[in-house]
Amino acid sequence: MSEFVTTKIHGQGPEGPAVSHEDCVRLLDRVQQEARTQQAHARAWELAKQQGVRPTGSIKELQGNFWPEEESADEFLAWLDNLRGNDKPRSIPE
Repeated sequence: MSEFVTTKIHGQGPEGPAVSHEDCVRLLDRVQQEARTQQAHARAWELAKQQGVRPTGSIKELQGNFWPEEESADEFLAWLDNLRGNDKPRSIPE
């Protein structure tokens, strides 16, 4: 349980919990939000399991081969620098 929830439940003082109505509403909202977050994570894990998603074994598995061979990274960076350097409205050249 979060520190926020624990503090609000146990309260301060010898009379027991000293919690206002507004504190109760905030506490309930916080607990409900935490529950929704946990449910969303559970649904995401279940969907991944159904789709056969597995953790990567190596960072190399994430490496793509998408850069066109006829273009160099230097040409792209020069184009991008030129595009960002213009202050006037522009369109992306083809």
